[in-house]
Amino acid sequence: MNFINKNKVLLTSLSLIVSLGGVNVLEAIAGTFSIKAISAQIARRTNVPILLPSEQVVEQYKFDRSESIYTFLDTYSDTDYSVRFNNRPGEVGNVAFRFSVSAKRGKDFEKPRQDPDPRYAATIKQVKLSGNSNGMLTSWCGGTACWTKVQWKSNGVLYDVTAKQRQPETALAIANSAIKSGNRQP
Repeated sequence: MNFINKNKVLLTSLSLIVSLGGVNVLEAIAGTFSIKAISAQIARRTNVPILLPSEQVVEQYKFDRSESIYTFLDTYSDTDYSVRFNNRPGEVGNVAFRFSVSAKRGKDFEKPRQDPDPRYAATIKQVKLSGNSNGMLTSWCGGTACWTKVQWKSNGVLYDVTAKQRQPETALAIANSAIKSGNRQP
């Protein structure tokens, strides 16, 4: 359940998935997590500046206002991180996925694989983001869903917001919020 208290939304998280050195470790954690708490978890495992959207933006872009949001943190090394925001606890598949935010130091912009069926072809365009950042917006369909991705680089780090559905405005709002919120490294 989400709790709203003076513009603060706490995100419920039942699982924290951590992957270090190729070894997956599942830490079962019950309770509620704020973006600040998620940032603290990431900061223990990475040296990459942590850009995450505001709690208000997370709340705004839920598909259903009554749904809870569960966070899943995948941290691979001190040079990258990825946080998934789902609407079901313990499920990491496409059905529960809402959006993700990730960072990878030293990586270049990633282009999607082009589907031979023109109905599912990816669209790619340059976009201007908050802080005068240049980004790349990509939308595509494949498998069981459609996706929109916004990527931008800052200080040698490639940041990525991927949102379910072909809704560029959602991915752009999440990316802009993450940029405006700044580095959340404690």
